[in-house]
Amino acid sequence: MCDGWTNSLNQMHIINFLVYCSKGTIFWKSVDVSSVRSRDAEFYYSLLDSVVEEIGENYIVQIVTDNEAAMKAAGKKLMLKREHLYWTSCVAHCLDLCLEDIGKRPSVAKVLDEAKKVTCFIYNHT
Repeated sequence: MCDGWTNSLNQMHIINFLVYCSKGTIFWKSVDVSSVRSRDAEFYYSLLDSVVEEIGENYIVQIVTDNEAAMKAAGKKLMLKREHLYWTSCVAHCLDLCLEDIGKRPSVAKVLDEAKKVTCFIYNHT
């Protein structure tokens, strides 16, 4: 599994790699890709492929990433090279995108705005 994020303080872009196995989820490594100008499908493909090599192709069944277009393309390319591997997008990321779109609807946005005000009030008043 991999997940990318950007540190809001110094704008570092980090990609974390995790391995899920019978013992649970294990942190594998982080890669700082802040200096990479073009994080395109080819970049992600080579990064994912190198992690597969590090861990060992025989130990991997599935690759899970976010739903970004470049990651999707990289995952599909990786499946062509390594025929027994499967790439899937993260369900939580897909649901988050769906809920974000739902939250933009005017009727829902109004309710969310009111709920945020109530939440702020509760947290700011003992």
